[in-house]
Amino acid sequence: TSIFTCNNKSHADGKVDPAFSGYISAFTSGTISSKSTIRILLTEESSTKHELNTPVEEELFDFDPDIKGKTVWIDNRTIEFRPENMMTPGQEYSATFYLGKVMEVHSNLSEFEFVFDVMKQDFEVYVDGIKTTDKQKMIWQRVFGTLATADEADNNVIEKILSAEQNGKKLKISWEHGADINKHRFTVDSIRRGEKASSVVLKWNGKPLGVDVENSKTVEVPSLSDFKVMDMKVVQSPEQYISIQFSDPLMESQLLDGLIHF
Repeated sequence: TSIFTCNNKSHADGKVDPAFSGYISAFTSGTISSKSTIRILLTEESSTKHELNTPVEEELFDFDPDIKGKTVWIDNRTIEFRPENMMTPGQEYSATFYLGKVMEVHSNLSEFEFVFDVMKQDFEVYVDGIKTTDKQKMIWQRVFGTLATADEADNNVIEKILSAEQNGKKLKISWEHGADINKHRFTVDSIRRGEKASSVVLKWNGKPLGVDVENSKTVEVPSLSDFKVMDMKVVQSPEQYISIQFSDPLMESQLLDGLIHF
């Protein structure tokens, strides 16, 4: 949830009435996640009695378009609306907070209007490369990569976006959903490296995520008899280095002096 002071824009005429700053010190504004909550921070404790983290029966918020959910007090100064479902990506919402129901104010300040936008969803697929799982025979390979979303998304929806196949055969994809809610690591398993070169075709379709994006990427699988450079990239963070990926594992004792020039 994004919280901004009352100097920011509101719904009515583009500016917040300065008189509200005596009662509201911050509110949700700007562009927020589709899974965010909406908050109001009062300058003083509310004069009404309430239980913390318990749904409030009285209607204190109104939204256009409508949002179903529940309102709770986080503490004696902070009130939060928790949407029942994800809000619509890319949608602008107008909100009204009934300030007059929680404290005594002048009649023209009983309703506080503000506006916020929900982030538009999007995603990118990054392929980190192909690696062998067997350093002896080098037959079985795996492709590693990341699917990064603009906004938070359900893990089961993410897993419906991507598919992979080799020579027309569908390949298994395993997922790792880590602490970074916008990045999802994937591994394409059981890729077979044979006597002839082949390829793995990754396909993605954003329909399950509500994104009109459809694309594919081909990852080369070299033959067992072919030793070559597969990929080179410059990494900037957390430290700078150049990564060079080969088709076969290198000997750990291999000296690199004279093999790489800048």
